[in-house]
Amino acid sequence: MDIIQVVLYGMGGVGKTQLALEYVYRHSGDYSSVFWINAASEQTMKISITHIMQQLIKHHAKLSDKPDYKHIGQLLGMACKLDSTGLFTVQQSSEEQHVINAVKEWLTAKDNTKWLLVFDNLDDLESFDINDLFHLHFMGL
Repeated sequence: MDIIQVVLYGMGGVGKTQLALEYVYRHSGDYSSVFWINAASEQTMKISITHIMQQLIKHHAKLSDKPDYKHIGQLLGMACKLDSTGLFTVQQSSEEQHVINAVKEWLTAKDNTKWLLVFDNLDDLESFDINDLFHLHFMGL
């Protein structure tokens, strides 16, 4: 499957987010996973990526009656990072980067190509470089 990149561009308030939401609503069944990243700032992107990891953990936990969070952590590149309830904390920038790298690893895993990743509110291209945080070439985009 080819990776397709689509950019919705326009002035604020014209409905780009609403159009993306409608697409996700209509086509979510075409994807194994749909993730939404608030790209308004570097910090909101980091928070969104942390939420993606939380979604991945919850997904894997639902696959079993008694989730083995140690195993789930290993599967998701978060070995020794999850507690007995599947939670993790991010207190240092190195821990933040570890979560970002683990999400990137999941996105680039072999045969894992049916996901949709929406970057919303990427309005200010001057305040930070999205590639510093989420290098799109890493994913072949």
